[in-house]
Amino acid sequence: MRLKISFFNKSIFLSDLKRYSWIGLLYFLGLFTNPLLIILFDIPNILKYKDFKISSSVLNYWSYTGLLTFLAGMLTSILIFSYLHSKEASDSIHSLPVKRETLYFSHVFSGCFILLIPIILNTAIILGLVIRFKDFFVFGTEEVFSWGLYITLYCMLFFTVTTFCASITGSIAVQGFLTIVLLNLPVFLYVTGVSNLYGLVFGYYAETNSQLIDKLAPLGRIFGGGSMPKMGFVEKIVYISLVIIFFILGAIFYRLRKSEKAGESIVFKPFEYIFKYGAAFCGMLFVGSYSTPLAQGKLWSILLSYFIGSFVCYLVAEMILNKRFNVFNRKLFQYVYFLIAMIAIIGIVKLDVFGFERYVPKPNEVKAVIFKDDTFLSSYNFSTYKIDNKFFNRDIINNTIRLHEYITKNKRQVLASANQPFSWTSNLYIKYYLKDGKEIERQYVVDRYSLSKYLKPIYENRNYKQHINPLFKVRQTNVKSIVLTKRGSERQFNIKEEDIQKFLTILKEEFSNTKYEELVFTTKEPWGYITINLKNVIYRGYNTFASHLDVPFSKSYSKLEKWLSERGYIKYARVMPDEIAYAAIGKVSSPEKVRNSVPEKLAQKAFKKATDKSLIEKYLRNYENPYIWHSYKSNGKQLYYIIFFDRANHIYDWGLLKSL
Repeated sequence: MRLKISFFNKSIFLSDLKRYSWIGLLYFLGLFTNPLLIILFDIPNILKYKDFKISSSVLNYWSYTGLLTFLAGMLTSILIFSYLHSKEASDSIHSLPVKRETLYFSHVFSGCFILLIPIILNTAIILGLVIRFKDFFVFGTEEVFSWGLYITLYCMLFFTVTTFCASITGSIAVQGFLTIVLLNLPVFLYVTGVSNLYGLVFGYYAETNSQLIDKLAPLGRIFGGGSMPKMGFVEKIVYISLVIIFFILGAIFYRLRKSEKAGESIVFKPFEYIFKYGAAFCGMLFVGSYSTPLAQGKLWSILLSYFIGSFVCYLVAEMILNKRFNVFNRKLFQYVYFLIAMIAIIGIVKLDVFGFERYVPKPNEVKAVIFKDDTFLSSYNFSTYKIDNKFFNRDIINNTIRLHEYITKNKRQVLASANQPFSWTSNLYIKYYLKDGKEIERQYVVDRYSLSKYLKPIYENRNYKQHINPLFKVRQTNVKSIVLTKRGSERQFNIKEEDIQKFLTILKEEFSNTKYEELVFTTKEPWGYITINLKNVIYRGYNTFASHLDVPFSKSYSKLEKWLSERGYIKYARVMPDEIAYAAIGKVSSPEKVRNSVPEKLAQKAFKKATDKSLIEKYLRNYENPYIWHSYKSNGKQLYYIIFFDRANHIYDWGLLKSL
């Protein structure tokens, strides 16, 4: 018994093949570049050199292959369904004694046939070459099948998405535009959403997942690199599901669309609202992703940027829908609905209705914590947030929670302190591992000076220091050499091998005993630097390895300095008073005047010339970097500048003194 409705019409199918088979031919020739490279270049080398191997790079011209696939998939759909965008052509086609379902399915089947045959043929050719010369290929049949499968999935996705867009639009230009928008929309919403939340939600940790971005953006995955992307089983199922979903949606809307709507930008009224309000929302997110982090929590600034971005995109959407530039009429007032919704959503977020900003876990709920201060870490040449410094120490956990509670309860003061000019600004990163398996991440921009009371017990905790500093991973057996370089000199000196163990022990002890103020707020330049060259690299952070460590020789390391003096190394580690001929000292009203002056001219205005070696030693220990102004933040007393001259009458260094 024959079906009353046939979903396939042979005449329509053959007509499409006759008219558009040239797309398949061009697509085949484009894909044939891959096996052609093997035939022209690799096979002659096989015959000439018996040990020659054909690498998998032949399958990894993915940007080129992906671009061909995208263009072929989109162009095939646009041309096959081009009659939908002309009222005369649409009326003519739909007046035929053929059901709409039959038209749609026949066109889709012909498009799939045009696109799939080139992929199958090229896959078969490469597969044949691999089987014939299997001993010379570094890849096998599995990689070839994967190559063919991935291209097929991407091609079908591009074709079905474009076909769905054809069923809801009456314009070729809008169809192409919507196709690109839909393919990029998930990753756009994710990236801009994270960026906007960072500016809106106090404490939100704004880090995007690059692997998730790759999976959300098929176009970005194609054009983002030369190597063939890998797909897991779940991802393959997702792609197949999307192809089926867009295929079915296209069929539904194709059946519902009216022929007289051909030529209009959007043929369904509900989609018009989705289009223009969606454009406004995307414009708001796009502008907000740049403006909200810079707005520093100022609500009026955030709202203004959102209004500008959304209104401009809303206007453009109205122009596309109405096909004219003059859209300033009563319909434009419909934007007010979006504006009200936008203000309501932002209000809910800023009022912290769901308690995200206020939430701090209880100490008995926390199993472990990660705590970071990026400025502190970078000053010691460590890695970034991703160093694995998970702490189970209860003191560190309790002090971190105590700090976190203060930040959440004093949000305004914390933001105000961080936004002051020349503050000790730093990013704090906190991640809790709860006993119930949950993970909580927070990030705050703070002024470390105002939070010293809460940061000090964390940084002075020995367990914390030893965990984050790669110095404590260094063992004597792994040390190739230890090199001393004093400030202002390029001359280097190696510690004797028999002294390395003692040197390391003292250096680690000095760092363990260093106070928080010295670690974070020091304005004094170190005596020099200690370079520890390693035999084998050590893990230093997230995907970083160290073959050597550079450690500042701080002026607070008195025990190390004493040991270096006893062993005769001190003159190689720091400048000595007898290397300084004299120091020129003058008065200054502010650090800015020193920073903006030439040292030679300042020396001419000096009122004192110090030559006494004991005084020079005192000044060498106490002078401070003029470019770090924070130490003079609350200083109302007289300041002095000092310029050190060596025995050749050259300037060794210069800085500021708080007292003589």
